[in-house]
Amino acid sequence: MAHVRFDLVVTVSCIVSNGLKLQKMNKKDFTLWLALIILTLIGYFSSSAEMEKRALLLSLLAVTIIKFTGVGFQFMELKKAHTFWKVSLVSLLAIYTLLIVFLS
Repeated sequence: MAHVRFDLVVTVSCIVSNGLKLQKMNKKDFTLWLALIILTLIGYFSSSAEMEKRALLLSLLAVTIIKFTGVGFQFMELKKAHTFWKVSLVSLLAIYTLLIVFLS
């Protein structure tokens, strides 16, 4: 618990000492963040669209897979991780997608 409190104190003190200046995102992070916002909006508007149930399911799954892999490889830095973790992520996505598609 002390470690969490220490991290919180460091974060708050950095914010106070920097005068509430936000750190700049690098170009790749910002581009992916913008793509995630756009994909979220696409998912939101497609869920309320008049579509066949199967097409809606597949489109939402596609958006989810793209977002999940983007966050995993860019923000969680899985692109630098061991091959086991990369294969695990892709396997988890495949199992998740297949279960949803075949059980619906």
